[in-house]
Amino acid sequence: MGRCIPVIVGRGRFDRSYMASHYRGRKPPHSIHLPYFCRALKFLIPVTSKSAIRKSGQSPIHSAADGQNPQCLELLIENGFDVNVLLAEHISQSYDDERKTALYFAVSNNDILSTEILLQAGADPNKDPLNCLLVAVRANNHEIVRLLLSYGANVNCYFNLVNDTHFPSAIQYALNDEVMLRLLLNHGYNVDLCFDCMHGDIFGNSFLWPITEEEILPGWTSCVIEDNPFCDFITLPWMKHLVGPIVRILIDYMDYVPLCTKLKFVMETQKEWPEIQQILGK
Repeated sequence: MGRCIPVIVGRGRFDRSYMASHYRGRKPPHSIHLPYFCRALKFLIPVTSKSAIRKSGQSPIHSAADGQNPQCLELLIENGFDVNVLLAEHISQSYDDERKTALYFAVSNNDILSTEILLQAGADPNKDPLNCLLVAVRANNHEIVRLLLSYGANVNCYFNLVNDTHFPSAIQYALNDEVMLRLLLNHGYNVDLCFDCMHGDIFGNSFLWPITEEEILPGWTSCVIEDNPFCDFITLPWMKHLVGPIVRILIDYMDYVPLCTKLKFVMETQKEWPEIQQILGK
């Protein structure tokens, strides 16, 4: 096929009007994933109708990222294709995660090179409903997490499709990985929200539940965000063995630790408790 493309194009067989009508609602030829496609792409770029691409609902950038083809990505970027273009709504909704960007495809494929190419070209890591950072953290891909954070990924993002926590979502996927956890904390994870609850401190004082401003978490009411504080999450029966190790790490990033009675009750039986007591001066 790679050898046929220039012949077809050169003889005028590549009809733009046909492309526009034939590919309405379908994937245009850039979506083909073949080992030699990058060579063919050089001929297809100048003759493929932008109208056909728009009507297909998917950019060549998405296809190259989905196909894990960094060479094609670079070629498309060199030819002015927008790295932040979004999938059409009907295509996005065909995915459970409602992904929208080419960067999401690269990150979900654990494709470090394509991720780096897109970020260097200006891809925004915060445009998908499920933030690319959460995908990389859950996949335990330290390199992609570092890349995303260095290019401005929001370490305090929430999973906007299913958001039932008071604390930013990323920590949920890093509880068994100290390196990943500290990577998030070192890049500004809001650890204060992990100790923000209504159970009261270890001295019997009640905590005041803060009002969440809409500007901080647009699109989410305070009642949604407040449903599950970190202490309720981490003390679930199948997770409470992590309370001591996790709290010990978290307090390294706080000046004042408002330790609640629920956390204290669980930690008193764990080996980290004497050290935590000493640090807190309790």
